[in-house]
Amino acid sequence: MVNDDTYVYFNYAKNFVNGNYFAYDSRKIPSEGFTSLIYLLLLIPFEYIKFPLPVAGFFINSTALILSGFFLLKAINLNTSKKSNGVLAAILFVSFCFIDKNITGIIGWTFETLLNLLCFLIMIYGCVRIKTSQKGTLLLFIIYFISILIRPENIVIFSPFLLYVLLIFADKIKYIRHFIYFLSVFIAYLLVKYLIFGDIFPTGFYRKMSSPGLLNKDGILYVKDFLLEYKFHIIFIILATIGFKILKKDEKFIDKNIIISSVIICFVTILFFLKSNPLIGVHFRYLINIMGMIYILMSFIIIQIFSNKRGVLLAGIAILQIGKTSANVRNNIFSFIPDTETQINQHKYIQLGKYFNENIKNPGDIYFAFGDAGAIPYSFSCKFIDLNGLSEPYLAKLVSNKNSSLKTELYIRYLNKYKPDIIVILNGEENQKNPVLLHGPLQKPNEYRSFLKNLSENGYLYGGTIKAYYKLHIALNKNSKNFEELSNVLKKYSQYENLSDHSGKFIINFDAGNIQFNSINTNLK
Repeated sequence: MVNDDTYVYFNYAKNFVNGNYFAYDSRKIPSEGFTSLIYLLLLIPFEYIKFPLPVAGFFINSTALILSGFFLLKAINLNTSKKSNGVLAAILFVSFCFIDKNITGIIGWTFETLLNLLCFLIMIYGCVRIKTSQKGTLLLFIIYFISILIRPENIVIFSPFLLYVLLIFADKIKYIRHFIYFLSVFIAYLLVKYLIFGDIFPTGFYRKMSSPGLLNKDGILYVKDFLLEYKFHIIFIILATIGFKILKKDEKFIDKNIIISSVIICFVTILFFLKSNPLIGVHFRYLINIMGMIYILMSFIIIQIFSNKRGVLLAGIAILQIGKTSANVRNNIFSFIPDTETQINQHKYIQLGKYFNENIKNPGDIYFAFGDAGAIPYSFSCKFIDLNGLSEPYLAKLVSNKNSSLKTELYIRYLNKYKPDIIVILNGEENQKNPVLLHGPLQKPNEYRSFLKNLSENGYLYGGTIKAYYKLHIALNKNSKNFEELSNVLKKYSQYENLSDHSGKFIINFDAGNIQFNSINTNLK
């Protein structure tokens, strides 16, 4: 099923088509919660023609994967007269990727990830082209710029690779001239970005990925889990490489620059994420280039085995197995498309958002505050306030504020300005202790407690709990002109229940003192 975070892209695309450019709702506040500008721009035409965006995202990622194989083919064919090697390597590479459950999972979740893999392969192709023909530096810088628009961290991850290219490129003056062209365009982009968003850096929501120390414990675990997941792939590559060296196998068709380029980019990627907190790093999507390198090397190994007459049988079995698995994946892929509408309608946040949208008289007048900024605002045409700050630049910048009391005060002041009609005051089990906004500015229990205390003292009443992917405990603003309508709408929601205690209060537990919300005292199911 499409991940809730992907709906952030979909909602930006919907608002862009509706005239709310780079904004998350009709308030028209520009924000950069979409991460990948390129992916958003690719989705907008599909939204304009009302083509289902989950299917569009699926096709964009699948196409990017196939094009990655094409550029691997071109990179190999620049250095060999035996073109069949390039074709076979590309087929093996794409097949390995479609077999990989993490890569197919990424495609199914419709993130922007496979566009990053495509940039990785184009840059490898550009490196080989520069070495063999001394042409293509301008293309390389164009792809570098595009890669930054796909994932901002690529400005760091791909930069050592560009230094390597400088070493192997004979015309240093020409290279520096093209770098100045790139720098000029990049500076112009930053100026435009500043004019739109008031910031030249990635949104503050993502800045909290970095760690003040040398390494980040979440990043270390992320890389460790990845290496454990792919340990057999890595062991196979190491043993095969040692075996080829012992047997002195001829590997002339493999341009060493493909290997060197891959190693540089992947090494820097690992270092970057050892330092970072990989938010929503499902299916190891931040390490997609390393997956790509693994399957490039495995493709080369299969071809080497195939070139040895004694290995024909082994290679044939391997290729048949890949074909069989690819057929299974292909069947799953085609089943994805007609099943998309069902998946969307079964998404619990989509169901909730649609219910609100269809049963509230003027949904565009409602202010809804919640920390999951994906499917609900996509299906509910409200004014959505993201408590974590993804689509709220002001809140996102508070993440880096070290003054806890000041940060909490500013956070409360911002929410009070909008006076949300509906707010999710707690996610998960009602008896949890010391809750926080894990991905938002209020990451300490005392900060979140102060925020909830302000809500409780300023007219917010516990309305009940909706069972979604986890429990959403909802409060309504009794001072809102929409209070009575919203109370009646919530009463009718079939998944609705009241978890207030015998005294009619909903209690949120903190060591510093519990926060109580009075109930709206309606007969909810």
